[in-house]
Amino acid sequence: MSPVLHVVAWAALSFHGLVADLQSMGYDVGRPGCLSSGHMRHSKHHWGGACDLFNQTARNRTALKQPPPAVQIALAQRYGLVSGCVWRRPDCGHFEVPNQKRKGRVLADNSQKTPLVRSLNQLAQRRALDAIQELGQSLPCSVVAVSGSIVTVKFEVQSSYTLPSVTVPKAESEWIRTPTQVGDKGFVVPADTYLGGVSGLGGGTAGLSLQANLSALVFLPVASKSFSASDDPNAALIYGPNGVVIRTVAKDSVLTVAVGVIRLHATSIIFDGPVQFLNQVSGTGGLIDFGNTNLTTTGTMTANSVGLTTHHHTGVTTGGGSTGGPVG
Repeated sequence: MSPVLHVVAWAALSFHGLVADLQSMGYDVGRPGCLSSGHMRHSKHHWGGACDLFNQTARNRTALKQPPPAVQIALAQRYGLVSGCVWRRPDCGHFEVPNQKRKGRVLADNSQKTPLVRSLNQLAQRRALDAIQELGQSLPCSVVAVSGSIVTVKFEVQSSYTLPSVTVPKAESEWIRTPTQVGDKGFVVPADTYLGGVSGLGGGTAGLSLQANLSALVFLPVASKSFSASDDPNAALIYGPNGVVIRTVAKDSVLTVAVGVIRLHATSIIFDGPVQFLNQVSGTGGLIDFGNTNLTTTGTMTANSVGLTTHHHTGVTTGGGSTGGPVG
């Protein structure tokens, strides 16, 4: 609810705009002390050119919480007012119109000459532009640091002021994670509210309060013509600097495609179809059990240097005796 402000008419829009902004930021302005005779003789309170907010109890002292001085100064400037925070002897919580020449009354300024409807439109436009400025923006960026699924990015934009690097989550789930590298390029997109509670970069639960325009961002990669050519444009291509790992949550089944090596690890590996070997098959131990399966080869099958179809036996005798073991 907007409090009653007893101020000079031509400055009413500025004071009301200031109070509205403070309230939208969550501050209780209390009962404003504006038009009053209980001040020094030259005080602008005498004719409604000043207001004390946040239930001021003494100079530079209030009963209610007030924003930092820098915020008060910036808001005052936004509405053409002066904050007491800028004075040599600060009086934060005090706001007034700029100094005016007086000849029996306040000298009329441009606010008095501008029709009220136009002033209201200008105020509405200014508030809309300020609101747009507070919205998050989608900006191009590049990765400067990686920590798991969290990246720090710098903005790839030209600006009259320096944008700080920000640490944000990547737009990915736990189940498919990409090997983002320093130097990867993309852009950030803003969420409408706080993400720290779900990303782990903060705590608590999101509210509906407006966030700063470089917070609540998420990183998304962007494709580039510099990417290596696809092996097959009609097939999904998955690769990484060290290869690819596909596994279950418990890691009891793992397929690893590493540099020059493909490794399968599981308690059971089943080939449900013909298996073709184009090169040597070797092992360092263990048992291969083909069960009741026919094995066919057009080549030579050798066991311990003894060929299956070319070996002969020692100790061959006529009759029903047994031969010796096979030799090569």
